[in-house]
Amino acid sequence: MADGGRFELYPRPAWVRHFNAMGDAAGGAERLVPLDVDAMCQSAVDSTGLSDFGDLDGDWPARLKALTAAIDDSANMHALGRLMTRAEMIRCLRTRLWVTEDRRRRPGVADERIAAPVLVTGPARSGTSLLLELLDLDPALRGPNGWEIADPGAVGGGSREERIRRAAGEYELWGDVQPEFLAVHDLKAAYPQECIHVQMPSFSGMYWRMAADIPAWAPDPMAAMKFHRAVLQALQHGQDPATWVLKTPVYLGTLDLVFALYPDAWVIHNHRDPVKTTVSGASTLATVRWLRSDDVDPAAVGSDDGMCPIMLNVMRRRVAGELPDRIIDVHFADLLADPAGAVERAYATMGREFTGAHADAIRHYVANRPQGALGTHHYTAEQFGIDKAALRERMRPYTDHYGIRLE
Repeated sequence: MADGGRFELYPRPAWVRHFNAMGDAAGGAERLVPLDVDAMCQSAVDSTGLSDFGDLDGDWPARLKALTAAIDDSANMHALGRLMTRAEMIRCLRTRLWVTEDRRRRPGVADERIAAPVLVTGPARSGTSLLLELLDLDPALRGPNGWEIADPGAVGGGSREERIRRAAGEYELWGDVQPEFLAVHDLKAAYPQECIHVQMPSFSGMYWRMAADIPAWAPDPMAAMKFHRAVLQALQHGQDPATWVLKTPVYLGTLDLVFALYPDAWVIHNHRDPVKTTVSGASTLATVRWLRSDDVDPAAVGSDDGMCPIMLNVMRRRVAGELPDRIIDVHFADLLADPAGAVERAYATMGREFTGAHADAIRHYVANRPQGALGTHHYTAEQFGIDKAALRERMRPYTDHYGIRLE
């Protein structure tokens, strides 16, 4: 427990406590770090010299205003959390300016076709990040790297190293704010990142719902995907041909939208014991929100059970033939036991060539990033009020149908 009996997920580093105390001394974090939309937009304009934010994804100003209002109303972020959020929002506005200017300078960007992307999805903590990184080792595939997402196209300027340095301040600060987060996810600007990061500048994607407890705020998946596609087009234009490999658990609940936008996509559906993914996922979400707020309710996080109904519904729809026959199953246990073999089997279904060089790269990568190297992710079901026996029974149709190894 923290001071005053308040729940404490992890002890805060001293520098974080001191920074947040400045918010209290200023009369509240909102006074020290306001999320003023007009001021943030002006900062983006002043820092880039550009003024056209574009309209690729509809009424983004209204979405940004609704998002900041929701954060002010219910997220109860501390001073550092608000500073992290404000910095991300200004960076996202700069990204919008760059993407729009890039389309003006290079008209062919808008005509780029995102052909047959490979989309990795599944519940959080089912190995989707690992699989994305292993697929990204294939020279014929490419994932969106953190530094590219922040500064896509050919407008922002600077060398690759400079762009990585700028993006590192956003991605790698997480582990400095809370060292335990590194055991959950090694977030690096140079790594391929999941698509909720690409969608951030639409101010409509699930990233914001993950980072802040804003239950009244609703994302707009179509707007998020429209901006996502614009970023991929900018990154793809003028480059050697490569197939995109993309990842987010959010895709599992939006498969109709995915196939509407990319009818030739391949979807890799990762599977793991839903008791494990639900409890680990709750701990992950709580940790992410703990980075920005002192008020994280573990019981509320544990009761946010949106993924299990999605998993059951996707199973039902696949059995009924309601989804395209372009979904490939990869089991977490198989991915850990034989990463190269799991990727090779997925490639065989897709009709892609799996080379010996790629297999060697996978083995080298896994050997140099062993599990637990950055710490151990500790959590319990009881901590989040999750009844494992009831969850096991509820998800039995899923685990039986797919032959999931229970953990």
